[in-house]
Amino acid sequence: MKYYIIVCILLLVQCTEEEYPTFEVPTWEPMPESFATQVPAWNSEVGTTSDTAPDWFLNLKENDALPDWVAPDQNLYPGSMTAIIRLTPYLERYVTDKDQMAAIIGDECHGVALPTNIDGVSYFFIQIKAAPDEQDDITFKYYSNSNNKLYTSVEKVPYRIDKIYGTSQSPIYPDFESSGKYPYYMNAFLQPDLQIVPFEVQENDRIAAFVGNEYRGSVSLSSGNKIFNLEIRGKAAGEPVVLKYYSHATKMIYQVEETFNIEHKAQKGTEIAPAKFGIMSEAGMIAYVSIPEIFSSYASDNDIVAAFVADECRGVFSHRLSVNGKNVFRIPVRINLNEKATFRYYNSTLEYIFTTGNNIFLSSTSTFGSATIPKVLTLITDECHPLRMTAVFEISDNLVKDISQKDKLAAFVNDECRGIGKFIESNEKKIFKVEINGSIGPKEKVSIKYYNASLKFQYESAKSFDFVPESSFGSITAPESIELKVIKN
Repeated sequence: MKYYIIVCILLLVQCTEEEYPTFEVPTWEPMPESFATQVPAWNSEVGTTSDTAPDWFLNLKENDALPDWVAPDQNLYPGSMTAIIRLTPYLERYVTDKDQMAAIIGDECHGVALPTNIDGVSYFFIQIKAAPDEQDDITFKYYSNSNNKLYTSVEKVPYRIDKIYGTSQSPIYPDFESSGKYPYYMNAFLQPDLQIVPFEVQENDRIAAFVGNEYRGSVSLSSGNKIFNLEIRGKAAGEPVVLKYYSHATKMIYQVEETFNIEHKAQKGTEIAPAKFGIMSEAGMIAYVSIPEIFSSYASDNDIVAAFVADECRGVFSHRLSVNGKNVFRIPVRINLNEKATFRYYNSTLEYIFTTGNNIFLSSTSTFGSATIPKVLTLITDECHPLRMTAVFEISDNLVKDISQKDKLAAFVNDECRGIGKFIESNEKKIFKVEINGSIGPKEKVSIKYYNASLKFQYESAKSFDFVPESSFGSITAPESIELKVIKN
């Protein structure tokens, strides 16, 4: 989120208590806002329609640069050692012919190899060159081109001249995964409880693990005993796991009733005694909704819409449709007849949650809108200020002696406090930095109020300035000025 800087010099006049009234410390407080520091983890006990099997895919991409590994000069290092290495199945599925693996001693590359494909299996044959008396350990590093990730093996191997580390029949599998995006993992043997699941379990049904909205692994059913052997990936031990199930029989995605936490290198259930699970209830109705046009410049594919009854989530959008160039959210909602519902809209660009009034009646036997004529949500905006800018104010020299952390400064739009200043001393300057919240739609004017604790005087800006999100006005090194005046009554 960008913050924009307005630096204002407060032109204040010397006053006496006889000339101007004194004030108690003002109780300025900004209006409460619905900013979301994290993506809301809205979940609902609802099955969602999916005509095709979902494309659940574990995203391992990161931003590591391609290493500049170069094989050493063989004339400098007459000693040689060979390593035959293979990736674990978890990483091997992402291998490409542009991947690289290197043997590092200290900070120097002593051998580098590209993958060699033999009967559909990728091997790395690394000739490691070093001095005959080299005694330091080798660290293996692997760069995945498809994941833009540089992995480092946990184990270190002593350099031994003429030694072969691994064979083509029994290659070595270094632990690169511990340095990756999802270093924690566990396995689960899971089986649907056939007495309670509302569909016929079929081959190629699929189950997937999620932490929040982030996919962490999936597997398709291939065994006749209807057992899923699922590998689940985690960023930390203890992360809560939610499972989703895709049924080919009903073309629906369901949430599994049972939840658990990631335990590193642990196993839930066994092939002989798998953990049984049931399925959440199906949706009571389908809502097709769209977002008002005022949000069009801030909308993105990361936005979320959900239906609530009181504070209970009853449905999260399952599909985002495109109708006449606009997004339409399809929400299966679990709701009882004539319950009052509200919709919540998380705008990922603004990191803000908007809501409708709690006065929408939904029937469990009907739809709310349609795919072609969706209901435009009446989101409340006049009480919300999701836009931001930053202002920085420098007090003028003639009153520097009176300025302290006890002073207060605030930004106002009309009579609404939109931000409180923070006192900062920077480069021998005494500064107040204030983050200001603004509205979507109307143009707003911002005024400043300042309270000097030493004099007990209040000041206000002689002129207001425009609230302009995503713009810059002045800087710390080149401040702008604004005139303030003492409040007389």
